[in-house]
Amino acid sequence: MNDAKAKTSATSESVKNDTITLLQAHRSIRRFKQKSINSADLKLIIKAGQAAATSSFCQSVSVIRVTDEYKRAQMAEWAGGQPYVQSAPEFLVFCADLSRAKYLISQLDSHQPLSDSNNDEPFAWTEQFITATLDVGLFAQNCAVAAQSLDLGICYIGGMDKEMKCWEDTRTDKQKESLVLLLKTLKKFHPEATIYGHRDFSSKACPSFDATKEYKDI
Repeated sequence: MNDAKAKTSATSESVKNDTITLLQAHRSIRRFKQKSINSADLKLIIKAGQAAATSSFCQSVSVIRVTDEYKRAQMAEWAGGQPYVQSAPEFLVFCADLSRAKYLISQLDSHQPLSDSNNDEPFAWTEQFITATLDVGLFAQNCAVAAQSLDLGICYIGGMDKEMKCWEDTRTDKQKESLVLLLKTLKKFHPEATIYGHRDFSSKACPSFDATKEYKDI
């Protein structure tokens, strides 16, 4: 290693700022104080999510704030008996949501190709599926970092379907086809790779299907 490379390496290792320190300090928190989060902080957290990168500024995300104690108790059960779903001061559900885009398209002039508001086909395309899922992930992570910056602990919860019930495979046929196509493409670059699901390395039920069995022939 020459002097220039050594200097660059030493500099990159020694540089530290508040943002990097915050990101590297991330931990999933599952025990919470029974202390409410003030509305101003909650608004700041959501605004941070809205500032996340989004494809074509579609922001295909909806956030549901769940405050009803009975519903929170149900969700704790549907999420696999995770009590902190019920006990945490706040519980936000982040949804990949294309409904606003669909509504706006339905308001266009009748000569527009996607003006039929009952036509779901364009929203089953792989691009829209990936856009929405990436948007919601980026949005949620911005919210998580913002919460941490306010000294608030966070934890992601998975395993709920669109009707907020127990873990179920709610993928559409188009989504299944898209995932198979994506996995086949990746397998071309990594032919020796074995496909697993998160559930194969955790006691959790997500994803809500047996990925190892389903994709064993890819």
